[in-house]
Amino acid sequence: MGFTAGLRRESLGVSPEYSFLASEHTEVKRAGVTLDASLVGPDSDGNMVLHAGTVLGKITSSGKYGAYDNGAGDGRATAVGFLLESVNLKDGDVVAAMLVHGAVIVPRTSGLDVSGRGDLAGRFFFVE
Repeated sequence: MGFTAGLRRESLGVSPEYSFLASEHTEVKRAGVTLDASLVGPDSDGNMVLHAGTVLGKITSSGKYGAYDNGAGDGRATAVGFLLESVNLKDGDVVAAMLVHGAVIVPRTSGLDVSGRGDLAGRFFFVE
């Protein structure tokens, strides 16, 4: 999904943003993916943050993306990549970069399970 007018791209500017990457060899969907803000609950400060390294899945009905959920019935049960940078969705949907190929440090990712690893096999190298 390409650029959609009215959507903002926001980074929290956290310095170790890419600490989940195990290599500089990566492929990123730079045109961005639209993250669905309705899938992220607020924290105690009202922020709705998805962190860098979160496994993403694509919602089949809308074409937007959200955190991978192996039990979801909306398409997010298939892992498709990793969020490249942390984003705050408190003001609505955000366009962000998604890592689609590379090497990741598993303990520094979020939401990666055995099924997700299977979905991403062949495109990612997993470092324990």
